[in-house]
Amino acid sequence: MVVTTDSAIVFENADMDSNAIAYLNAGQVVRASKKIYGTDPRFYKVSLPNGKFGYVATIDVAASEGTKAAQKAKPRKYDIQRDARLERARVKRELGKPMMFNRWFGLLAGQMKFQEKVPGVHAKDDLLIYGFKVTGPDVLLQGPLMDLNFTLHLGAPSYYDALSRVRPSGFVFMTDTLLLLPFGMGHDSGVYLGLGPWLKYSNFKYVDRTSGALVTPSHFKLGGSFAIGGAYRMGAFSVRLEGKYIAESVTHTAIQLGLQTLY
Repeated sequence: MVVTTDSAIVFENADMDSNAIAYLNAGQVVRASKKIYGTDPRFYKVSLPNGKFGYVATIDVAASEGTKAAQKAKPRKYDIQRDARLERARVKRELGKPMMFNRWFGLLAGQMKFQEKVPGVHAKDDLLIYGFKVTGPDVLLQGPLMDLNFTLHLGAPSYYDALSRVRPSGFVFMTDTLLLLPFGMGHDSGVYLGLGPWLKYSNFKYVDRTSGALVTPSHFKLGGSFAIGGAYRMGAFSVRLEGKYIAESVTHTAIQLGLQTLY
């Protein structure tokens, strides 16, 4: 048989729910059984170069080397039905794991008690934050459970109003990378602690109330972030609620809600 699909998957069993044990390149020739196994899709049993055996979907191979069918076979870059079946099989395998060992990507929103050291004002405000987060094993490093957050607040904190002749503007961007330590874990839920570095960049603009000069304070701050959170899985989606304590030259606290999907 000649492989007609790029990165054709070799399964451990004649079932798309089984593990992938190898990938074949389009144009590669493999020895295959005459017998066909499985249903929807159907499979050939093939011999791999390492001496092992596996199963390849019949739609990923053509007639044996040397025949006109093989000579005319063109590599298929994709097959919509095949890709849909593979995606369903992947999701089914992922849902068989405890949710803390799935990989997740999605959006977050929350509120942060933000403060700075700004002469002449009580520099504290509650800021709306939003962004996205990536969570799970192997998202940044191979192995550990990690959580990456990227959050943004548009606009200047309200305490700049007391310093400016006109409405201040600006933004705050924050990111943290947390090592997650589960201490309560079910199949579809989990409770965890997180600890890691935190980075903030802020940039504001206002017109000094006294001098009339344009002032553009901007700051990079590096600190540490500590989180405690809980997560619940609903099929291919999950919800996370987290509380955070952040320490740099000042401290901040935040609560955030995340909605994620498997990837």
